[in-house]
Amino acid sequence: MLIMKIQFSKLDIKRNVIIPSLNNPNLAEEIGIHIGDGSMNIYDGVFLYSLRGHKKDDKNYYTKIIPVLYKKIYNIDVHIREWVDVIGFQLVSKAIVKFKHKIGFPYGPKTNTIKIPKFILKSEILLYNCLRGIFDTDGTLSFEKKSRNLSYYPRIIFSTTSKKLNTQLIKILQNNLKFNLSYWKQSYSSKKWNDIYRICIRGNKNINRWFEIIGSDNPKNIFKYNHWKEFGYCPLHVHTEEKLAVLNSKL
Repeated sequence: MLIMKIQFSKLDIKRNVIIPSLNNPNLAEEIGIHIGDGSMNIYDGVFLYSLRGHKKDDKNYYTKIIPVLYKKIYNIDVHIREWVDVIGFQLVSKAIVKFKHKIGFPYGPKTNTIKIPKFILKSEILLYNCLRGIFDTDGTLSFEKKSRNLSYYPRIIFSTTSKKLNTQLIKILQNNLKFNLSYWKQSYSSKKWNDIYRICIRGNKNINRWFEIIGSDNPKNIFKYNHWKEFGYCPLHVHTEEKLAVLNSKL
C-alpha cells in the first residue's frame, strides 16, 4: 500500500508530522481507538482531532500507552489532560485530520457513520490490531456472579451507536472469527437518545481465545484478565488496577 498524498499545514511541517503507510499495524490499532474514543472536525479553518476516555478507568491507558502510540505513528507529541469526567487530548493538525477523513472517518458526530475502513478488512493482521483498539475503547471486560458469591463468569461487551459498525463487528466476530455471541439494540427513544447496539461474547473459552488472538493494550483489561486467570474471579464493580491491587494485598 502506498502512502497517501496529504496536505500539510506549516505547523505540521514545523513539528515533523508524518503520515504512515496504510499497512502499518500500529495505525490499524489507532484506527480502532479512533472508532471508539475519537472525534474530529473543522472549526473556522482549524483542523481539530480529539481523543477522550474514562477519567479513572482509562487513566493508565491514556498516560502510558496512548502518547507512545501516537509518537510512533505520526511522530507527534500528544499532551494528556483531564477534564471533569474524561481524560485525553486535543490536537490541531491539518495533515492528520485530512488523512483520517480520506480513509473514511467523518467530520463531526460519528453516530451511524463510523465503521472499519475497507483496507483494514482485507488484512488479518490489520483487522486484529483494529479490533484490539476498538475493544480497548468501546469494549468492556466484566464478570458475572451467576450462581456463585464471586464474579467469575467473563464477558466482553461492545457498545456503539453506529449500526454500520455493529453490523461489521457481528459479521467479523461471528462469521470470520467463529465467536459465540449475542447481540441486541437498546432504544432510548423516550429520552430522545441515540439507540445503542451491543454485542456480547461470554464464557471462559471465548475470553481466553480473545486474549490469545486479539489481546489488549489497555492496562485495566490486562489486569482484570490476569486477575481472573490467577484467582478465578474478578470483583464485580472494580475497574482499575489500583483498586484490584489493594484488594489483592488483603488476600
